[in-house]
Amino acid sequence: MVLIMPKKTKTRTKIKKVYVKVKQKTRSRRGMSTINKFISTVIPLSAVGAFVSQVIAKDISKTNFQEANTEAKLKFITAKVVGNITGIQIFPEYQASRQFNLAGIINKWTGIGIASMLYSTFSPKGFPLKSISRKISKSYLPAGILGGLFDDPPALQQPRYNPSLNSNIPTPNLNGTSVYN
Repeated sequence: MVLIMPKKTKTRTKIKKVYVKVKQKTRSRRGMSTINKFISTVIPLSAVGAFVSQVIAKDISKTNFQEANTEAKLKFITAKVVGNITGIQIFPEYQASRQFNLAGIINKWTGIGIASMLYSTFSPKGFPLKSISRKISKSYLPAGILGGLFDDPPALQQPRYNPSLNSNIPTPNLNGTSVYN
């Protein structure tokens, strides 16, 4: 409760009593500040995780990453991230070369960043979580782009020849005529 002191004028003094519910306002602000603090720490950390997972995703699928102990996993992640970005090999047991892949920009993390940016920009007034989606877009969009740039390029796959699918294709015979198999 706050009491405002009387306002003095030339003719008379007016006394106004203003009652403000200070405790209710501070409670609501305090509650939102903890949520905002939590979100402001979690979103950048998850964006770092998105960057790292984009950079090492193809390397994890080639190795037995799930069976390794924690120290080996940390060595692997550090070696691959530093190796793909700078080309420096920190640990000799993990080979990594510098990678630059423009096609990798389009990935799931960039899509999440673009979708949350579109939601925060074009959603009608009153839709929930617009500010949180703006924070997500500001974190995930650069993480997805940078992670895609330093991602391994896709492996070239050779088309497989399956003779059972191509059984009706005429093949040349030794005498020059074509015969169906």
